[in-house]
Amino acid sequence: MRERMSAGPIAESELAGLFSGFEDLQAIGLAVSGGPDSMGLMHLYARWRQLYRPDQRAMVLTVDHGLRPESAAESAAVVEAARQLGFTAEALHWTGSKPMTGIQEAARAARYRLLGEAARRHGLDGLVTAHTEDDQAETLLMRLARGSGLDGLAGMANATRIGDSSVRRPLLGVAKSRLMATLDAKGVSYSVDPSNTDPRFERPRLRAVWPALESIGLTASRLARSAGRLERARQALEMVSDQWAGMAVTVDACGVATVDVQLLADAPEEIVVRLIQRLVASVGGSDAPPSLAKIESLAGWLVVAQEGGRTLGRTIVTLACNGGGRRAAFCRETGREPLPVVSLGPGETLLWDGRFHVTLEAGRDPVEVRPHAPDGGGRDAPWALAATPVAVRDGVVVASLLAPDASERAGIRLAFAGRDAIFAAGDTRKPKNKPKTGR
Repeated sequence: MRERMSAGPIAESELAGLFSGFEDLQAIGLAVSGGPDSMGLMHLYARWRQLYRPDQRAMVLTVDHGLRPESAAESAAVVEAARQLGFTAEALHWTGSKPMTGIQEAARAARYRLLGEAARRHGLDGLVTAHTEDDQAETLLMRLARGSGLDGLAGMANATRIGDSSVRRPLLGVAKSRLMATLDAKGVSYSVDPSNTDPRFERPRLRAVWPALESIGLTASRLARSAGRLERARQALEMVSDQWAGMAVTVDACGVATVDVQLLADAPEEIVVRLIQRLVASVGGSDAPPSLAKIESLAGWLVVAQEGGRTLGRTIVTLACNGGGRRAAFCRETGREPLPVVSLGPGETLLWDGRFHVTLEAGRDPVEVRPHAPDGGGRDAPWALAATPVAVRDGVVVASLLAPDASERAGIRLAFAGRDAIFAAGDTRKPKNKPKTGR
């Protein structure tokens, strides 16, 4: 956990520690809304880059959600401020109809989708956001109110993945007040989103009671410190989960995971829950993970049942006794929603159905990536093959998991993307090619 910084404006001597690990990056995208946190990030990073990596390519990305009349002007102001600091900049726009309820959740999803698409379009290594110590403390309390487990209470990580994007948060050890003091010292103006004080939303309601919380010792710095310690415990549990995954789980090329339930039943309950979480997320490929309560229910059934089946998170789990042992197969559920059909251009990588990386070499003609025919490759093909991708050009299948040699000749690579997440959930490395999403 990064050490918390002293009070007052952020000094130049602190920048090296603040952006530790950025030296090896070639190109980054700064997510800047125009508020004090992200404007502080932009100015601090600009000075760090000037001192340590003047050759590092950086781009400022700002999202106009179109929810307020002044939002377009605010985005334009961010673009201009970024260009004055020497950055290239682009305003992204959330267009189309907006939901009547859950608007902040929808806006967050749209924001990361637009940021991720821009990062892939411009060849950026990842995104950098301005989440602060205050945001970390608020996140812990909100998740505590929802009954979250250890992973939720560990808050936000310094580096993580959201969708296909690698995201870094260098300001998690910095109080918001320090960023405001830094901008005030530089004479930099910033915008204030009125939704930050709108009591209809959860975070503003929580901020309204901060004085009472601080009066009993629940300060933002102490809560953020607790989140960091919980994150340390989470990482230790993930390492143990990696070991159990290596012993009890196998995964085939079609993305079907087989679990030795007889062996896994000897693991601590928390480890079983974590492995089931990984399996459902990876095999199902859904953007909306099931609740922890549903994962716990599935894990409880798995370790005591003898046979049967369940579905959760686009995943079918089939349990059977075989040769005196119990094994469970985790497969992608089909039938409830259509599998995607997506075009793929030369030099692109597609994350198909949230489960398979499909890459087309540069210089090749485009292909269409779609699911295998319902009958798979014939009676002898694995029954789960129907939920895997094939590449089609001019009506002819030129690549599939059944024909790796033909796929290689066609310049197409297909691989189950969830393998690393099942066996090493802490690994946040990106694939070499920036994938676009196909769902």
